[in-house]
Amino acid sequence: MMPVIYILAALLILYFINKLNNSYIDTQIFTIRSSKIPDELCGKRVLLISDLHNNHFGKKNLKLKKKIYDIGADAVISAGDLFDRSHDNGYSKELCRWLSKRYDFYLIKGNHEENLKHSDPELYKTINTGVFSEELMDDESIGFHGAVLYGLNLPESNYKRFNAEPVSVDLITDALGAADKTAYNILTVHNPADCESFFEWGADLVLSGHLHGGFIRFFGRGIITPQLKFFPKYSGGMYKPHEDKYLVISRGLGATYSNLRIFNRPELIVLEFQNDNNNKCTGEG
Repeated sequence: MMPVIYILAALLILYFINKLNNSYIDTQIFTIRSSKIPDELCGKRVLLISDLHNNHFGKKNLKLKKKIYDIGADAVISAGDLFDRSHDNGYSKELCRWLSKRYDFYLIKGNHEENLKHSDPELYKTINTGVFSEELMDDESIGFHGAVLYGLNLPESNYKRFNAEPVSVDLITDALGAADKTAYNILTVHNPADCESFFEWGADLVLSGHLHGGFIRFFGRGIITPQLKFFPKYSGGMYKPHEDKYLVISRGLGATYSNLRIFNRPELIVLEFQNDNNNKCTGEG
């Protein structure tokens, strides 16, 4: 009888930890430094969000909106899965409209947006018209404060739970064309699993989500990915796999189904850009 009581007590504790974790929003500020960062991007604040999954924080998402407003971002980039295939998406629609009225808001699609073609074709069609964002980055590129911002929409085969197909440089090139080697290239893609291909293609900065911080985190490490990979090398945060190249993975703002988050609060990521050769970035002159 006692082991059962201990198990129930442990589950109850984890339940309340999960509830507590989901009620707070962390704000992470990362500085991106590179000699390639153009003058126009220096000093800009870019907000990265992902994986809302129709979650909400307070009535009409007022708690989340205040956090975003207080950041004072120059632009907002979504790394996908703001919408969810298993919800009515009322909160997601309203938040996207709010963002697009106040910011330069760039939206890419994650696996849940792609799955809406089956579960909610009308919403899928509406998302693809771009009404929920300033720019729908669907295998497209756009000038971004002197840099180039790319949005890569991965095929469904890349999200398989088992035997997911790798993303090759050829696939990226077929979708986006060759990277501009003379520019600072920011690639937004929902799933970061094949980040080495992204850098080989020509990305200087990769922005992504999808991994939900590993759902459960211990000592800053995620435990498991949506593809059921345990203890992934990358799960949430800023990484520097190569000199002057960065991978930034948002832990997201929600999750589908159980919204499981243990020691893993929802988060907003703020990116601040600096070029150490540019006085405007260092605050000198």
